[in-house]
Amino acid sequence: MARPFSCLVLAIAATALASPSIARSPGASADEDAALILYEAGRDAYKRGDDATAVRELERAFALAPNDFIRFYLGLSLERSGRCADAKAHLAALAGKLPPEQEDARLAAAARCALAEVDAFAQDGDCTGAAAALGGIRGRLPADLEARRLGLVGACEIRKATTLSEAGRCGEAMGLVDSIPKAVGAEVDEARARITAECQRLTAGFVPKDASQRAAFVLLKAGLKALEAGNPSLAIEKLEKALKLYDEPHIRLLAARARYAALDCAGALAHGEIAVRGLPEAKNEIETMRTWCDTFDVPEGVPQGAPLDARGRLSLMGRYRDATALRVGGFDLLASTFATWDNPRARLFLGRRLFAAGRYAEAAAMLDAAAGRLTDREAEATALAARARFAAADDNPGVPKDQVHDAWRKSSELLSSGDAKGAVAAASPYPRNPWVARVLAEAYARQGDCDAVADHVGWAARSVPPPGPNWAQSLDDTCLGVRRAERVERDRVERAGQAVAARSRSRVQRGVGYGLLAAGGACVVVAAVAGWQYGKAVSDSDDAMAAYSAATNAGAATSARASAGDARTRARTWSTVGWSVGCAAVAAATAGGVLWALADRKDRAFPVVAAPWVDPAGSGGAGLAASARF
Repeated sequence: MARPFSCLVLAIAATALASPSIARSPGASADEDAALILYEAGRDAYKRGDDATAVRELERAFALAPNDFIRFYLGLSLERSGRCADAKAHLAALAGKLPPEQEDARLAAAARCALAEVDAFAQDGDCTGAAAALGGIRGRLPADLEARRLGLVGACEIRKATTLSEAGRCGEAMGLVDSIPKAVGAEVDEARARITAECQRLTAGFVPKDASQRAAFVLLKAGLKALEAGNPSLAIEKLEKALKLYDEPHIRLLAARARYAALDCAGALAHGEIAVRGLPEAKNEIETMRTWCDTFDVPEGVPQGAPLDARGRLSLMGRYRDATALRVGGFDLLASTFATWDNPRARLFLGRRLFAAGRYAEAAAMLDAAAGRLTDREAEATALAARARFAAADDNPGVPKDQVHDAWRKSSELLSSGDAKGAVAAASPYPRNPWVARVLAEAYARQGDCDAVADHVGWAARSVPPPGPNWAQSLDDTCLGVRRAERVERDRVERAGQAVAARSRSRVQRGVGYGLLAAGGACVVVAAVAGWQYGKAVSDSDDAMAAYSAATNAGAATSARASAGDARTRARTWSTVGWSVGCAAVAAATAGGVLWALADRKDRAFPVVAAPWVDPAGSGGAGLAASARF
């Protein structure tokens, strides 16, 4: 059976909150009775650390009977569950209504929610929101929460200042650091000192240690602020005062920048030269200043006849500075200064800018207008003007001008070294350029390809300056000379081949002739032997006939007669052999002599001599030497 309890009245809450339960009174409603049950369950769950159950039961109880008893534990449970957005409303509604112990618990819970909010703002980089959340924390906090609150003071600013200082944006970083209150946690205080020292080192190149350095640093910061605000005169004043206190290379560099911003080139370079001695990494910056001043510093006495006064010179230099700082419109602004003073160095600068922008014809005209007035930079202007004309005349589609120019230089070098074939290979991909066409025409002329020469003469004639009046004729002469030389060479090779073949045949004939003469000699020997044998056979026959005549009997006569017959037979045989071999010897000797004579005649008909060489270049070889070099 439900127990009745009295209405929960705020007026008696201050004393009842410390009790473990809510007092009941007769006549309490069923809603209140149910709320009491849920309240006690939620309170007990909170005390044992079961925040989810506590929130669930207390929200149900608060829905049945809203009162500050339930609100107190509901606010604490929501805060501990991480639902600070819901907890804040309940905790704020109890302000000033609680006894000290419960008020301390309420303030601690509200502080934990505020600190969590500060963390969230800091993570998002919202330092204003974080500071507002910290400012909303009221009352005395437990030691741990006070330490946490103190640690969060300035933490967001330190996080952003660290990022800015690492990016070299020390002015912004120091602005944030200076906004942090003095009373902060140890970690923030240490980070503040670290960022301050780092930015001092980056800004001034040193960390101030004594009074003079600290005073110089104060002046340096004022000068730097003035320089960033576009007040170079004030920056010069502060920085040069700082230099009197402490002459340090970084202060010198800042003073050079201030003088440079004020268009005082002499003062800027004087400071810069001293700064570079102790700060070598500033060399490029000072050289940039020197280059600008070398081009745009306006000396006294110009223009001749109507010299500008000091204010006019500064005004003109200001226009130079504005023009050189612009990417769009800077060309026209710089060109407009020539009406005040036609500065040849400014023309050279503008010519380079026009060339880089692909406005080659304008660049060439700008540079030509400065010709003869640049003294030590005349060669630079002449070379750039020539390149501008080269690029302006180029009509090779879709090919970078530098690529065409490099191919032209390579092909020119190859042609100069006598490698016409290599020059054609290097230049032929880019024929629609007058200078490339000149190289191709001369290379083809040296190769004797007169038809190809004619294909490139028209483009070559567009070069500035154009080829000489006899250039095309010299190419024709060169080409025809090469063709003549080629014909002579072909004839020489052909005659050499014929001579080699004829001499080969003559060697064979001479060999056969020598063989026949040798055979004839052998036949003479054989004929001589046959003659000797013939004479011996005749002598034997005569002896046998004498023996026959002297024979005294028939046997001797018969024997002698037989011997005489044999001797006559041998004589006839050797006579036949002798005459036959003799005739063969005569024939062989005659044939051998004839063959030898014929071979000798062929040798004389094809003498081995070198044919005269005809210069293929002829008078046209000077064409390339006359072409422009850039």
